[in-house]
Amino acid sequence: GLTTVEAGKLELGTSGAIGSGGLAIQSGASADLLAGATGAFSNGIANAGDLNISSTSLILAGALTGGGKATLLSGASVQLAGNAAGYAGAWDIKTGAHADMSAASNLGTGAVNLDGTLDLAATASGDYTWSNALTGKGTLKVDLDAANDEFDFAATTGTGFRGTLDLNRGLMELG
Repeated sequence: GLTTVEAGKLELGTSGAIGSGGLAIQSGASADLLAGATGAFSNGIANAGDLNISSTSLILAGALTGGGKATLLSGASVQLAGNAAGYAGAWDIKTGAHADMSAASNLGTGAVNLDGTLDLAATASGDYTWSNALTGKGTLKVDLDAANDEFDFAATTGTGFRGTLDLNRGLMELG
């Protein structure tokens, strides 16, 4: 069944700690996916509070919804593979943290503070426009499906990102 964190903190030491049911994090509460939580975490997460991840080898494969905050702590390595189209919450990728994603639906629509590294390896051909608000001093690595695919920032991205854009494959028009 559903595991609900109404107050305080729930620490999950393994990715299977709550079985196959969903995880609901209420406002003012937090859930921590600790270093031992490795492999696929396929549970759906409804996050209105704080989701903290320190796992060094985690695949977030379940749906992510809500308006809370998801933080990847220093040393964390996470593959964002689930559908987060219904997630309007913020992402905070700390210095020393690393995340991989392949589609915009892996992030949702919330703001991203990037002080670590985020790898965007688009698996579908075509142009990609980054539309999430983006701040921080980390590295955004972009590897599009084809060399002639175009990467662009939407106006909603803002001007707060002071980090590095590492464009491995694809085009970006400046000016």
